[in-house]
Amino acid sequence: MNIKKNIINQVKIYDFICRIHHFIDNRNYNKLLLDIESIDSILDYERFKQVIQPVFSQKKPIFLYRYSQPSYFYGYYDSLINYSGVDKKEFVFPVFSNMEHGMANIDSNRDFFSPDSLCYCSHSDYRRKEIHQIAPKRMYFSIGPYIHYAEKYYDEEKERNFKKSLGKTLLVFPFHKCENELNGKGSENVLMDIVYSKYAKKFDTILVCAYWFDVNDAIFDKYKERGAHIVSAGFRGDSHFIRRLKTIISLCDAAIMDEVGTNLGFCYYMGKTVYLEKRECRFNDDLLKTNTAKFIKAFYTDNFKFSEEQIKLQKELYNYYWGGDCIKSVDEIKEILMCAKEVLKLAGYSIEKDKVDRATLKYLYFLKESTLSDSSLRYQILKNSLN
Repeated sequence: MNIKKNIINQVKIYDFICRIHHFIDNRNYNKLLLDIESIDSILDYERFKQVIQPVFSQKKPIFLYRYSQPSYFYGYYDSLINYSGVDKKEFVFPVFSNMEHGMANIDSNRDFFSPDSLCYCSHSDYRRKEIHQIAPKRMYFSIGPYIHYAEKYYDEEKERNFKKSLGKTLLVFPFHKCENELNGKGSENVLMDIVYSKYAKKFDTILVCAYWFDVNDAIFDKYKERGAHIVSAGFRGDSHFIRRLKTIISLCDAAIMDEVGTNLGFCYYMGKTVYLEKRECRFNDDLLKTNTAKFIKAFYTDNFKFSEEQIKLQKELYNYYWGGDCIKSVDEIKEILMCAKEVLKLAGYSIEKDKVDRATLKYLYFLKESTLSDSSLRYQILKNSLN
């Protein structure tokens, strides 16, 4: 094993080196993040757009330089910590170093898993077999749609009053670029034209949700010119992102999008009618084309009604990709987090494959033989994560 990889696999050492080496980067990031987090990007989108501009002037991607920095994205991990009721101070290092943020195998080019990792966390079981073929002793936790675990950004009274002022609302999710697609294209006018020619007359308000990386896209000015309200869930690194998104979805009666993304399953989970205005796959990937065709078949309608066959397929796709039947209780999430934490500790804070494997089996045996009151549920959870 080369020296660089060995250091990366040593959690405490790698985290310390990152914080020292990127002290100035992290200081500037945290300062910017404080400014961004203080903004209600639902009610004050223009202010959010203004404050986030320094992100686009950076020569390299901006994020917190620490061990497992993707764990801090979108507020998913923070929501799980808060939901479980565990003491956040006990989780100095994020235990979900491989936490799936999107739909990892809808196409052929996604790979979110490294054999040198503590565990894998996903919405559903659809990658379990694939990952256990690579690493049979790796913990795999399926927890359902992450949005379930987030508290809303507004309290009930504020949300109710806001919703009343909006009336019947259509939420638009335009296709957005990813941060590694510096020259990529976002949503085009096609969806906007469909929104106003086919849907607008059935709704009092059109809300358009702008992804943070696309706030400078001219498409949002065009939506505004046509009377839409622009909102955003906030910046990727903002722990309130998923809370704002949950509130935004709560405000709508139906949602429309021109691409298959995580938000589709989140809307379905929250009981919203979802329309997919897409005719064909925009990328040349055979697996993506096949899977996209399934979603078009399930979520496209030309008359605002879905057949029984479509409704059945919608539920099947939701359960397969978002794990609607994998949602966990407070105690279960707590024990999942504790399992991962204790295995990391037993591995000497190393995520090197062999050390994690040995630690996982050692802890499984300990729980099996333990007479402690909380061992039974934790043992079952750990055992199930390896099946």
